[in-house]
Amino acid sequence: MSIRIDVSGFGQLAASIGRYNNQMKQRVKDTVDNTTTDIQSQAKAEANVDTGDMRRKIEKKPTVSSGGTIRGSVQSLAEYTVHVNYGHMVRAGQIFYDKRSKSFKRVKRTRFIPGSYFFTRAVTKGKNEFVREIGKALRYDG
Repeated sequence: MSIRIDVSGFGQLAASIGRYNNQMKQRVKDTVDNTTTDIQSQAKAEANVDTGDMRRKIEKKPTVSSGGTIRGSVQSLAEYTVHVNYGHMVRAGQIFYDKRSKSFKRVKRTRFIPGSYFFTRAVTKGKNEFVREIGKALRYDG
């Protein structure tokens, strides 16, 4: 599960701005970097913790700039993150470990286990923050 933020068309904007190109590019890059850091932090804070594996595997890739695109991304390398986030089915007869009784048991009926939507909430909050911050970053103050 991952989120990627791409800001494209930056080359056209930079050309029209002229001498403020490097300053503007750095502001946008900082905004993308801060947004991905915020998404990672919130996702880690809200992730369900049994062993801590999922929380440890939420990673932010370095923000890169190539051509007219600035890209930042956050991903979870735990295979089961998508199931925890969106929910999953358990089938009757499936074996699980019951923490309360500290023994293995079987699921009595097939049912849906609802997701916690921790990653989705972090991404939504990050998108809203990004829209607000990118407006500040692109303001001309010269």
